[in-house]
Amino acid sequence: MQNNSIAIVGCGIAGISASIELIKRGIPHTIFEAKNFIGGRFYSFYDKHLGFEIDNGQHLFSSAYDNFFSLIEFLGTLNYVEKLDKPEILFFQSNNHTIKLKEIFFTGKVGTLFGLLFFNYLPFRSRISVLKFFLHLNDSKTNGNESTNAFDYLLLHKQERSTIDKFWNPIAVSIFNNSLQRIPANLFVETLKLAFLRNSRQNGFTYSIVPQSHLIVRFPRILEKNGGKLLLATSVQKIQKNGNHFEIQTNSNQKFLFDYVILCVQPNVLKRLLPDDWLQMSYFDFLHKVNFNPIVSIYVTTPNEITTSKFGFLSNSSAHWIFNKTRMCKLNFPPYLYSFTTSNAHQLHPMQQSELIKMIEEDVNKLFNKKVSFINSKVIKDKFATIDLDIEFNKLRPKQESPIDGLFIAGDWTQTGLPATLESAALSGKLAVLKMLNYLNRI
Repeated sequence: MQNNSIAIVGCGIAGISASIELIKRGIPHTIFEAKNFIGGRFYSFYDKHLGFEIDNGQHLFSSAYDNFFSLIEFLGTLNYVEKLDKPEILFFQSNNHTIKLKEIFFTGKVGTLFGLLFFNYLPFRSRISVLKFFLHLNDSKTNGNESTNAFDYLLLHKQERSTIDKFWNPIAVSIFNNSLQRIPANLFVETLKLAFLRNSRQNGFTYSIVPQSHLIVRFPRILEKNGGKLLLATSVQKIQKNGNHFEIQTNSNQKFLFDYVILCVQPNVLKRLLPDDWLQMSYFDFLHKVNFNPIVSIYVTTPNEITTSKFGFLSNSSAHWIFNKTRMCKLNFPPYLYSFTTSNAHQLHPMQQSELIKMIEEDVNKLFNKKVSFINSKVIKDKFATIDLDIEFNKLRPKQESPIDGLFIAGDWTQTGLPATLESAALSGKLAVLKMLNYLNRI
């Protein structure tokens, strides 16, 4: 039996974020990670059929991801992400027709608002209604109701159903990995303000120019250099109190004693780790409301380029986004590597790989007006991609400080005021450490 001071369980983005906050303060700690690699669901791997290193799921970062960017800046990999010169979203329509939503005349939120007037993807009347809605959001006093869903909130503020289907739904499903009918209005409103109505530096989109594991690859070495320990392929089986200490039992039947524990795991894992009497506390009521929304990513290689654009939204397609990985990551070509991503993919998740590939081929032919043959393909289905942050669960999202003295919880699903994103995960780890330090000052 070994003794240490602080344990972090889980080395995804939340765990890495919590660890970095401790490293900055010179506080040694031990991290337990069940997998033999770090990053949680944020990882990459080499696929021998495609001949490329690909991501578990494609990420497009909002430029407002302050905490996530601070994390990779600390790791020295901020130069591996690239921001678009001008914030814009491409909407691909049938017959290779593309419409841009971009800043017009000005930079920042003023330019975004002007850009809506020239966004002819929508009828002019709809553009005016969307512009009015953004002006409504720009009022600092505007807040959504936590008991109303985003769809009803949009209807209440005179957004037509056709505008919701064509414009608001693509935004919502991409950011929240959820349907408008399930997204809490207050979370929807605050997220739109952060994503679209901040200053020019924070507007727009950023993407990785390397496989995403490369953004965090330096973490183990930095942790070790600062006196920390990382135990990979070490699954925590049970956590309980042994006197004033937490006893952690691992898959190898080793037992460790710690004064403080930060859990950075998915909520369904807590049911297995924690004693039943702890789980009966009202704090853990959220465990009765846990559901997940899947994401399906389809990678293909092609002999010819589908589009020279780096990414864009696919209108009237089963897939939501296309990412030109060859252009984004400056890969040698041919072949060309593309990723097609579908959020909230409950309908696609049960489909066979052959069905999904055929679907993508048909959509490419329709949208880009060209017959493109796929050389190889890889389908990645993540059934547990993000927590279903519906109205009920959002009300129960736990704070990072639990009622168990010395036990703290982090994860994109905890109370951060953000959707279940990388930014939320990074923020949660930081908040858990701050709560722990406040707790130490009180005792």
